Amino acid sequence: MTAQGPKRILALVAHPDDADVHAGGTLARWVDEGHDVRVLTLTSGDKGHDDPAMTRQKLVTLRQAEQRAAARSLGVQQVTFLDFEDGELASAGPRLAEELTRWIRTERPDSVLTLDPYAGAPRYATYQLHPDHRAVGFAVLDAVYFRAPGPLYYPAHRADRLVPHRVREVWLIMGDHHDEVVDITRTFERKLEAVRAHASQWGKHPDLEGFLRHRAEEIGRPHGIPLGEAFKRLVPA
Repeated sequence: MTAQGPKRILALVAHPDDADVHAGGTLARWVDEGHDVRVLTLTSGDKGHDDPAMTRQKLVTLRQAEQRAAARSLGVQQVTFLDFEDGELASAGPRLAEELTRWIRTERPDSVLTLDPYAGAPRYATYQLHPDHRAVGFAVLDAVYFRAPGPLYYPAHRADRLVPHRVREVWLIMGDHHDEVVDITRTFERKLEAVRAHASQWGKHPDLEGFLRHRAEEIGRPHGIPLGEAFKRLVPA
């Protein structure tokens, strides 16, 4: 965080566990620094399970409970779930744009954390190829830069007393061109606890702590940081 004093931070992500895996240590650190941290997930990850006997409604209930437990581990003040369908955000179009704009105008965050829509080369990691991740990243950046601060976008919002709002900074996760690294050495254990809460996704990992620790060490090493998380930081003009 660059500005002085407490800030309101809104994480806008596609699925439960997106923010915790890639930024859980940073969210916990921001909470410790006195910021108001909130998480909004566009879907409840209702298709993110390999068991054909699992129903979508059961999975929604399970994954929402996991996300709330993870948030408690990090100290996140508020978790909200929208009702977009898992895997279908790329076709949500106008509704997605309006919903994101409405939430930014409602929450009025100083900073937004979201997915990097430009992720891809050189790795093309599986999570970077997920259509929901790209769709959310593009839609959030559109809302932050143009729609939320633009008074002529969605004039019907005025009936709900929602006025234009300009976000000060955006932190992108899941990218390959980061320019900010946050030291999460003191909050790593809380991140680990948060990710473990997502047992439907990570419960079968043979060495979850080793996996997360190794990745944090690789990120932090070039910067002299024991354990780090990486971001691309943008400042909307």
